[in-house]
Amino acid sequence: MKISYKHLALYIIPYFYFAMWRDITHRLVWPYAVIALWLLALRIWLGRKGMQFTAVAGLFASAATTAISILLFQSANLDKWSAYFGSFFPYLLILIIPIAEIFIYEIKKLK
Repeated sequence: MKISYKHLALYIIPYFYFAMWRDITHRLVWPYAVIALWLLALRIWLGRKGMQFTAVAGLFASAATTAISILLFQSANLDKWSAYFGSFFPYLLILIIPIAEIFIYEIKKLK
């Protein structure tokens, strides 16, 4: 498994935070689809280069930058965010995506 820090930098942007912020402020759901397609395109591109581990590590890096962004920018509104996302606390919501990616990666590896 090789990791490319140059390509890992593509994941440093808090993608999940931007989608969640647009959802809570403007009630727009389409940013989730745009970000999912972008991350899927990155995953396919890195997969073809043999850097699957970089893609998985990048998702966790993006989740970490999202958590830091929520702490920095929304600490006063965290109750509002928790109420809006219902049973999914914002931090749990951003962890679901990388964990699902790992399951998909492992299932694909078994075939």
